[in-house]
Amino acid sequence: MEARAATGALTRGCSMTESRSWPGRLLALVAVVGLCATVLGFRAPAAQAEPAAPVIVGGHDVPTGSWPAVVAIGYAGRSAYSGFFCGGTLIAPTWVLTAAHCVEDERPSDLVVHVGKTELNAPEGRAVPLVRIVRSEWDKSSDHNDVALLQLAQAVPEAPMALASSSTVYARGTRATVLGWGSSRSDGRGFRNHLQSVVLSMVSPSRCRWSWSQISTRLQVCTGMPAGSIRVDSCSGDSGGPVVVYGAAGEPLLAAVISYGARRCALRGVPGVNTKTVPYRPWIWSVLTGAA
Repeated sequence: MEARAATGALTRGCSMTESRSWPGRLLALVAVVGLCATVLGFRAPAAQAEPAAPVIVGGHDVPTGSWPAVVAIGYAGRSAYSGFFCGGTLIAPTWVLTAAHCVEDERPSDLVVHVGKTELNAPEGRAVPLVRIVRSEWDKSSDHNDVALLQLAQAVPEAPMALASSSTVYARGTRATVLGWGSSRSDGRGFRNHLQSVVLSMVSPSRCRWSWSQISTRLQVCTGMPAGSIRVDSCSGDSGGPVVVYGAAGEPLLAAVISYGARRCALRGVPGVNTKTVPYRPWIWSVLTGAA
């Protein structure tokens, strides 16, 4: 998840250029004060609502090999742990779906996809080179269309994850499993070696817009802490990873891609923003079949 630099884990500096409702602007002001104070050497309260890269806060280790479609995206020539920066999901033997902001300026030769890993430092799995990056028409200012496809240099045997096909999966209160190797601390530090998962709930469009006025409710969905839960959230490093719901037979379905959230992860009342997959099914299909 990005820190409203679109899960790319970048900051926007000492300025507020985003359009938000008054609660969002107030929280953003706190974030700007905190960031500028840090730059200038003053002590100030931690930033509270400027988007930041995602991580799993309050999650737990998943069983080894239990999520074969979840992959780590990293830099070529580096280890899986040291080079990792975003997550992704296998949706076909040679294709990974991730967030566009994760690969904004990257070339295929710069990156590898780590497949078959649960622990980034473990010898299991392998690094697969890329031959192509296909970005959607990502709008950097709003983070609309924050999806991209990565074509692997070779097919992999791990089972891909099917895409959700109905918008009913985004109904308020629907439970979703979110996975990633991102930060386990609300300040965006402390990246995990072992893949983490956490259960979040889909948030209503009106509640999502209250925190993030620039969202498109047709293209994006917010997820937040289930009622009565401990503080849980995606966080820095989780961007591009999956938001998973379950079909009638219990099969996992990719409902959304983690995009961005508050700079302080797991803030109650500030949901994370994800890009829905259902509206992009025609685009994804056109790329996979060579029509795009």
